[in-house]
Amino acid sequence: MKRVLVITLGFLTLGLTTSLLPSAHAQSQDRGKREPIRMTSYDVVQLDLKKTMRLLDAEGKEQKYDRAYVVTVKGTFPLNESLGFELYVGDYRVPEYGSTRDGLYFRIYDEKLLSHLEDKEFRYRFGPGELHNLDTRFSLKSLRPFKIQKEE
Repeated sequence: MKRVLVITLGFLTLGLTTSLLPSAHAQSQDRGKREPIRMTSYDVVQLDLKKTMRLLDAEGKEQKYDRAYVVTVKGTFPLNESLGFELYVGDYRVPEYGSTRDGLYFRIYDEKLLSHLEDKEFRYRFGPGELHNLDTRFSLKSLRPFKIQKEE
C-alpha cells in the first residue's frame, strides 16, 4: 500500500512540475525574442550628496566625496539577465549600475575619472564573450555645466 502511495505521489508531483515549468521549446522562443542591446542616448548630472562618501580612488588611496556624477544611459539592455551583462566606457568597467524604466544609471565619484573617460566608446559584454561597441562616445563637452540635483 505504501509503495502504491509513493508511486502515485511521485507521478502527481512530476505531472504538476512539468505543467508549471515552461517547455524547452517555449524557453528557446523567449530567447529568440530578446531585443538587441542598443543605446539611444546618455546624460550626466551632478548629485550633491547628503553624506560624504569615503571611497578608494584609482591609486588605492581613500578619498572623500561630497558629490557624485550620475550617468543615465537610455536604450535596450538585458535587465532580466543582468548578472551576465557588463557595461564599459573605454576600458573602464562600470562596477555597479541600476536600472531605470528606459535604461541604466551609474555613479562616478572621482572627477578625474570623468576626464579620463572623455571620448571613450561605450561598450558591453554579455556573458563570457567579446566586447561590443554601442556606437556612442562618452563626452561631457555639450553637457557642461552640469545640472545639479540634491540627493534625497
